Amino acid sequence: MATPGSMHPKLIVLTLLSLLAFAGNSLLCRIALKQTAIDPTSFVAIRLLSGARVLWLVLWSRKRTREMEGTWLGACALFAYAITFSFAYSMIPAGTGALLLFASIIFLGEIVTPVLVVASIAIIAGGDEEEAGAGARPPVRVGG
Repeated sequence: MATPGSMHPKLIVLTLLSLLAFAGNSLLCRIALKQTAIDPTSFVAIRLLSGARVLWLVLWSRKRTREMEGTWLGACALFAYAITFSFAYSMIPAGTGALLLFASIIFLGEIVTPVLVVASIAIIAGGDEEEAGAGARPPVRVGG
C-alpha cells in the first residue's frame, strides 16, 4: 500500500478532482431539489434514466462487441443510493448529512484520516443557509 508521501502527483490531482465533482454534484442536487418544484422521486427517475441513456450512447459509440452485464443487486444498490440521497438533500441540512455520511464511513470500516476528520468538522460547522439563519437577513431586491 502506498504511503501519502509516495503517491503519484497525477493520482492526487485526479482524487481532488473527483472530490470536487462529488461536492459539486451534491450542491447542484440540493439546489435543484430546494429551489424548484421537482420532487425527490421524479428527480431520481430523471437522473437514472438520463444516466442510463448516456451510458448506452457511450457504449454504442465505442461499438462494444461484448455484452456488458450487471446485476440486480448492483441496480438495487444504485437505486437505494440515489433515492436516499435525493430525499436527504430535500429534507435534512447539509451538516447533518455530512455527519451521517462520516458515521457511515466509520461504520463501513474505512480508514479515518486527519484530513477526513477536519473536512467533516468543516462541513458540519459550515451548515447550510437555513441553519445559519438565512431568514434573518433582509431579502435581496432585484430591479427596483
